[in-house]
Amino acid sequence: MTHTSVLYLQLVAVSGLSSLFADRTMARACTRAGVDPTSLTSIELSRAIPAIEEALAVYLPPDELASAMTRIRALLAPHAMVDARSLSMQDGDDEDEGGTTLPERVARALEPRPKPSE
Repeated sequence: MTHTSVLYLQLVAVSGLSSLFADRTMARACTRAGVDPTSLTSIELSRAIPAIEEALAVYLPPDELASAMTRIRALLAPHAMVDARSLSMQDGDDEDEGGTTLPERVARALEPRPKPSE
């Protein structure tokens, strides 16, 4: 069974599209850019940005597109990476034991965390 990259799962989660629709749309955009979504790296994501923006522009109004692209570009920042162990699921897994889908887990992991008080 192949594993999907955490970065790709983050891309799907922040795309602004519903999770099922986003998965297919982002996979096609990555493929058009010559990037394998199952092993997406930050370098490959940066190469795929134009194709991703073009794909999202079909479905999102300009203000939502701008917001989605800001979130997607933020994935290129080192602080955007999350602990892959907290997200691990194999292809074909729809939900964890608690009923949370993988895109929901990625979105939750990407939420800003309050800074600890000193």
